[in-house]
Amino acid sequence: MRNRGRRYILLIICGFVSMQLISCGISDQTTVPTVLLPTSTISPLFLEPATRTTAPTSISTATSVARSPQPTSAPATTATIEPIDARYTTVAIYDEQLLSNWTLKNSANMTYQSDAKAYSYTGKSAIEATPKGGGQLLFSLLPSSKIVYKRSEVAGISFWISSADQIITPEDFTVTVLGSNANPYWVAKDTSVKIDGRVTDDLPVFSETRLYYLNFNNSIQPKNWAEVILWIDDLIYEPDYTYVTGLYIKNDEQFQGTFYIDKVSLILNKK
Repeated sequence: MRNRGRRYILLIICGFVSMQLISCGISDQTTVPTVLLPTSTISPLFLEPATRTTAPTSISTATSVARSPQPTSAPATTATIEPIDARYTTVAIYDEQLLSNWTLKNSANMTYQSDAKAYSYTGKSAIEATPKGGGQLLFSLLPSSKIVYKRSEVAGISFWISSADQIITPEDFTVTVLGSNANPYWVAKDTSVKIDGRVTDDLPVFSETRLYYLNFNNSIQPKNWAEVILWIDDLIYEPDYTYVTGLYIKNDEQFQGTFYIDKVSLILNKK
C-alpha cells in the first residue's frame, strides 16, 4: 500500500509538470524547420534568341532585269545580227518565228506551239511550251543547214523566259548547249564528244546549268520576262568540241506549268 501510494503521487507530479510545459508552448517533440526552395525557372540562356555566327551567303546578285513586253516590228525571215557590244554579235534563232535551219521537233516530253499569239516578250508571237514530267525544249540545227556554227566562234546563248500565271524559281530550269566533233548539225545519240576520265555514261556530257548559276537568286514573278544569258567559256565542266549543234531548256519535274520563250539567240565572237 505504501509503494502504491508513492507511485500515485509520482504520476500526479509528472502530469502536473507536463501540463505546465504545454502551457508554456514547449513540446517534447522536435519540429524540423521548413526550408523554402526557389521556384524552378528556365535559364536566361534559353530565353535569348539564337545568334547567327556567320553571315548568310547568297548567289551573286541577278543582273538580268524583268521587263514588260513591248511591241516591235516583225523581223525578216533570214537571220538577224544585232550588236551586243564591240566584242559580240547575235544571231536570232527565234524572233517571231523559228529560223529556217533550226527545228523544235526533236524536243522530248514537251508540247509546244512555236507561234503562240496570246503572250510574248516583243512582237506578236512567242514559243509556248508545257512539259510532261521532265521535258526538254530542244532547238536543233537541221542537217540541211548551210550555216556552220563553230564552237570557237560561239561565245554563248541568250533568251527570254516567262510564265503567265506561275512563279519560276531559279531551281525550275536548266540550260544546255550541245555540240559535236563529227557533225556540224544535230544528230540524235551523237557520241563524238567525250569527257576525259568519265567512267559512266549516265551523266550528261554537256553541262546542264540551272538558273541560279546564271545570276538568278530571285524568282521570276508571273507576267514578268527575264533574260537568260549563258557564256559557254564560263562553264566549268564543258567538254571540248568543234561545232555547236543545238541547245535545250529543261524543266525540273516540280515545275509542270506552261512557260514562254522568246528572242532566242546565239552570241558570236565578232570577227
